[in-house]
Amino acid sequence: MKLKKAPLFLVFLLTLSSCIKHVDFDQIEDFSATPIIESSLVHYSLTQADFFDLVNSVEIVTPITDTSGFTVFDNKFVQENLVKTRLNFEISNEFNREFTVNIVFLDDNDKETYVFKPIIVQKNKLDGKYSEEIAISGNTLFLSTTKMSVSITLSPSSDGSVIDPTTQQTIELKSSAIFHLKT
Repeated sequence: MKLKKAPLFLVFLLTLSSCIKHVDFDQIEDFSATPIIESSLVHYSLTQADFFDLVNSVEIVTPITDTSGFTVFDNKFVQENLVKTRLNFEISNEFNREFTVNIVFLDDNDKETYVFKPIIVQKNKLDGKYSEEIAISGNTLFLSTTKMSVSITLSPSSDGSVIDPTTQQTIELKSSAIFHLKT
């Protein structure tokens, strides 16, 4: 009978000696629920062949540009309740050359609604992360965005060398956005 009481006594002893923390209900006054929407934007993967003109055997020195639709603001609720947006870019550069990436947001008439500061991607940088936050209160024009344009420019080589289009090195760009809404 004494063996059965020992576990019960241990449970009672542990219960009395356990730590407790008092709940501070005043913290609820500082709490605010903010809905967040996260979305991927664009994904590009370009090889050395994309930056080389095979016919003339020269590098392409003009930016490679692509414009895609940006439909987030088609939703009236998002447009009326957006507080800020965080744009995130991950860029992996296997090239032995630098790149400049320019991101521009446009409206239906191709007018700029927001210009991301240019990103200089260092050579052989495999884990580049870049981020920028847009506060809507100071950038209401951003809400008229319907397109996103990305241009990638290969920087000239410092030693005059030319890239080899048969080498399978890539520059890869992934992007996402986090939209913070008011309640």
